[in-house]
Amino acid sequence: MIVPGMPENEPERLKSLYDSHLFHTPIEQGFERITRLTKKIFDVPIVAISLIDKETQWFKSVIGLDANSTPRDISFCGHTILKDDVLVVDDAQLDPRFSDNPLVTESPSIRFYAGCPIHTVNEHRIGALCIIDTRPRQISSHDKIILKDIASLVDTEIRNHQHIHPPEKKLHELNAEKRKELLDPLTRLWNKTGITQVIEYQRKLSKFNKSEFGIIQLSVDSLQAFVTEYGHEAGNDLLKAITQTLINSCGCEDSIGYWGGKEFVIVLPCEEQPDVLAVANRIRKNIASEQHLTRVGRVRTTATIGVVFFNPKIHLNTVNLLTEAAHALQEGKLQGGNKIIIK
Repeated sequence: MIVPGMPENEPERLKSLYDSHLFHTPIEQGFERITRLTKKIFDVPIVAISLIDKETQWFKSVIGLDANSTPRDISFCGHTILKDDVLVVDDAQLDPRFSDNPLVTESPSIRFYAGCPIHTVNEHRIGALCIIDTRPRQISSHDKIILKDIASLVDTEIRNHQHIHPPEKKLHELNAEKRKELLDPLTRLWNKTGITQVIEYQRKLSKFNKSEFGIIQLSVDSLQAFVTEYGHEAGNDLLKAITQTLINSCGCEDSIGYWGGKEFVIVLPCEEQPDVLAVANRIRKNIASEQHLTRVGRVRTTATIGVVFFNPKIHLNTVNLLTEAAHALQEGKLQGGNKIIIK
């Protein structure tokens, strides 16, 4: 195995990566759409948008892998960022750079790889968009052009990332290690501490602006019974599938957190209550209508939702707000679930 070398501008490249505030951030709708599109176009089992820091390859978005990161020294994308061109490996078992790489000899058993660098605003190569297969294959020069075109969409998302909503921006501006502590490793959303901080920032902003915002607290109705019957790993699959439904149902400015157990919390910075209720209804309908993919097959489930609207005269702190949301959720559960209760 050949360990990837270091770019000549490595110090500047790393600074550019950290200045982007992308490393160790929650999954986002724009990046998730790109990986789904790439998977569909190239018909591969694994697609990733990777970011390469000093020692780690971390996946901003990934399909087909359970891992959130790998060591940089075994990463294929570590080689990709050395040149501003598509790197193609038709069969990793026949390539001396990768033949004894643990990503080849062990799970996920990479055979084919193609990756295109992705860039910050100042054109530093901070990672790659890559497609991976567990069998050898080749791609045409036209396919390489398409992969480059899609990678340019990732570049656009990276540029747009600086325009995230102010409450989340506060967390994104923390250093990467502090952000990592605020992420849930399973769902790749904000964890309970992280989303609580988002709510606190949003509460202060709305109080200053004399505006409202909405909080959704959601519970997956049948999760506990599903786990009892099929086990925790299948339950984790369902939670990850629900996460994707939430990402697709919410807007770019909405913040989603995994509260723990079978619950999620969503912050909606809408000033109009009908807009918040429209999102809540869309989430409930989408969860109920979709067949969620798990290791035991596709399953259906429903969700109960509690909604509360921030009022600066009533909600003097974040605890008041979350307590009211929890009461709304509990009322929905007592009514049999698959309900939206508004406080």
